[in-house]
Amino acid sequence: MDDIVVEFYSGKYEEKINNKSLYYTYNFPEQEVRRYVEKIISEPIDRYIAYIKSLKEREQITAKDVFQFSDMSHATVVICEKVKAHNNLGMKYIDIGKILLDDGEMRKDGAYIKYGENHVKAAEAMGLFFELSRTYFLSCLGYVYCDLSDIDRHKLLTRLLLRNRLIIRLLQASENGNINGREFFYMLSDSTYLRRRSNVKAILNILETSKEYDFNDFVNKIIL
Repeated sequence: MDDIVVEFYSGKYEEKINNKSLYYTYNFPEQEVRRYVEKIISEPIDRYIAYIKSLKEREQITAKDVFQFSDMSHATVVICEKVKAHNNLGMKYIDIGKILLDDGEMRKDGAYIKYGENHVKAAEAMGLFFELSRTYFLSCLGYVYCDLSDIDRHKLLTRLLLRNRLIIRLLQASENGNINGREFFYMLSDSTYLRRRSNVKAILNILETSKEYDFNDFVNKIIL
C-alpha cells in the first residue's frame, strides 16, 4: 500500500477481505487488518481533507445518504460487539433490532425491524458493515472496531466519516461558503428533514470533538 489514503478511499483492500470472510473456512486475518487500521489512523487528518478537496467529481447525495439512528453507539461499537458475539454469520433487520434492543421489554416485530434497519444502515454507511442479499455482516473494519481503544475508535470513526459521501459533499460545498441545510437536503420532505437533522448534528459533533483536527470552521458553516 504505497499511499494509505488512496487505498482507504478506494476500499479495495476492505472489499477483498469482506468477500473472503463470507466463506466459513476463511481464517480472518485479524492482525493484518489491525495493521491496516493502524496505518489509517496514523495518517494525519490533513491528508484526508486534502484528498477530498482534490476530487474532481461532485457526487449527488440522495435521501438514503442522510442516514438515521436513535443512538450513535448502537450504530457503531454496540452493534459491532453484539454481532461479533453472534459469530458474524449474517443477520436480517429483525435479528439486529432484537440484539440491540435487549432490555427485556417486548416489542412488535415492526419495531425491531425498523430499529435494526436504521442502525445497521448507518453502520454500513460508515464502513462497519456490508450487505449481501439483504443480510448484513460485519466488515473487516467492523470486526476489529470494538476491540480498539476509545481513542483509536474515535480516530478511525473520524476517518470513516470523512469517507462517507454525505460528509464529502458537505466538505466540498463548504469551500464555497455557508451551507443552508434545508436547501442542501432538498430531496427530503420537511418532516424527514426535521427528523434527520439531529442525526446530521450528531455526526458533525463527532468531527467537532476530534483532538487531531479543528473542524469548527467547517461545522459552523453548516446551518441546520
